[in-house]
Amino acid sequence: VYLVAGDGLPMMGQPPRADLQPDGTFRLKNVVPGIWDIGVEPIPKGGFIKSMRLGEQDVLTEDMEIDSSTSAPLNIVVSKRGAVVEGKVLAEAAKPVRAFVVLAPDGRFAHVLSFYQMALADAAGHFEFKGITPGSYRLYALDKASRSGVQDPDFLKPFHEQGEPLELAEGSRASKDVHLIVTAERGR
Repeated sequence: VYLVAGDGLPMMGQPPRADLQPDGTFRLKNVVPGIWDIGVEPIPKGGFIKSMRLGEQDVLTEDMEIDSSTSAPLNIVVSKRGAVVEGKVLAEAAKPVRAFVVLAPDGRFAHVLSFYQMALADAAGHFEFKGITPGSYRLYALDKASRSGVQDPDFLKPFHEQGEPLELAEGSRASKDVHLIVTAERGR
């Protein structure tokens, strides 16, 4: 388990880091006040972080702010049963095509950057995502994209209606074909 400064301030020295003990506990030392992002490695293959709570606060989907009086425990639950999404990107005349496929959280989790995933469809148009956190998503197949661009909900807004909606449960498998979105037509 490790922390990364989430407020954009530069870090002095190594970020706080702790190894898991056999009983599942860990202790992060010398954590200074600020906003922190939490990292957990390794996540089991096909797994996802199911929850992160600092006391009663959900810090998986909200900022974790530490101040000098913070004493609540940080509890992290990891599941080995992430959802799987696979499909094919189709272009004109339903022909498979290579594209950047974005799986973006929809609704209340659209601001959670760690829920965004991007894959490159192969020459047959096939793509696959594994270890997905359950929830509401939209699938987009874009002719061009950058990782920083697709993690910005404003970038995807013009394409919202073209995104394919998905509802994913823990351990579920979904198959969804998506049509190519030509971003140049939207002035991008």
